[in-house]
Amino acid sequence: MEENESYKWVGSKNGIAGVAWISLVVDPYAYNEIIEEYVPQEYPNFPYDDWKLSARNGIKYALSFCDAHWKVSIKNMVGHILHTNSCMVAYTAARALWNKIGYIPAASEINKLETFVYNNWDNREQLVAVLETLTLIRLEDCA
Repeated sequence: MEENESYKWVGSKNGIAGVAWISLVVDPYAYNEIIEEYVPQEYPNFPYDDWKLSARNGIKYALSFCDAHWKVSIKNMVGHILHTNSCMVAYTAARALWNKIGYIPAASEINKLETFVYNNWDNREQLVAVLETLTLIRLEDCA
């Protein structure tokens, strides 16, 4: 499962586009592990910390549906300050993992997650998405 192809998510609400792309390398492993191996970015503080933590949270959430264990390496993340937020990133990360391992979530699960994303569409604050509770928390409150 060494493919490093990006998983792309694109949505639209009220004529405003939302986008997030994430590249993962996923391999079977003895236990679940998430490793951040981001490629250097043109901008020194991109991806943003709230996006990075949201991506980790999305992957953790997706792993909770799996019987097997996986080593997940986050290689790259692409978004736009005006068209991407932490909810979109967390959702895209979860979907990327499920796509890599061939897991097909129930339609009700996708609907629940997409409702969370669309309900928070215009949020541009530095908040971290937590998919388990469908909440946003302040970056400084993350453990």
